[in-house]
Amino acid sequence: MNHKEMHDIYAPWEYLLREKLEDADRIASRVDSEAAMFGIPASVRRQYIADKVLKLIDEIAEERESHYRRKKDDDMRKKHWAAGGQIKERKSTRKGRQKGEQYKMYVKTKVEPGPDLIIQSLEVPLTTEQSNRIVELAEYGWLRSDIAKEVGIPKTRVNHELVKRKGGGAA
Repeated sequence: MNHKEMHDIYAPWEYLLREKLEDADRIASRVDSEAAMFGIPASVRRQYIADKVLKLIDEIAEERESHYRRKKDDDMRKKHWAAGGQIKERKSTRKGRQKGEQYKMYVKTKVEPGPDLIIQSLEVPLTTEQSNRIVELAEYGWLRSDIAKEVGIPKTRVNHELVKRKGGGAA
C-alpha cells in the first residue's frame, strides 16, 4: 500500500479524530489549570498529564485488542454432528449473569405503576375564576403551556378545560 492509498483511507476519518482530540485537549487543559491553582510547576504538570494520557491510550488499545481476540475465539464453536449431516453451532456462554438471572432481578425490582394522577386531577373541578381565565387567555391567543404557567395548573388540565368549555380537540 502506497502513501496515496493510505491518505485516501485516513482522510475521511481525520475530522472525527480531530474532534475527539480537541475534546481531549480541552480536558487536559482543565486538569493543567486546576493543577496550576495548587502550585504544581508547569513542567511537572505537563509531564504527568502526558504520561497518564499515553498510559491511557495503551490501556484502551490493549482492551480493544483483547476484546477482539475474545470475540474471535468466542465466536462460534462446533457442538456436534446432528442427523442429516448438519453441524449445530452455539455461542460460548459468557461469565456473569445469565438471561434468566437478569429477568429474576427485573421481576424483584419491578415497581407496579400507581394510579394515574393526571386523570384523577381532571375530576377535581377548577374554580370559576380559573376556568374563565383559561378561556380568556386562550381567546387572546396565548399558548396553552403559558396559560398553564399563568394559572398554576398542568397543561393537560388547560387542554381539558378548553375542550370541556369550547368543544373540539387540542390545538
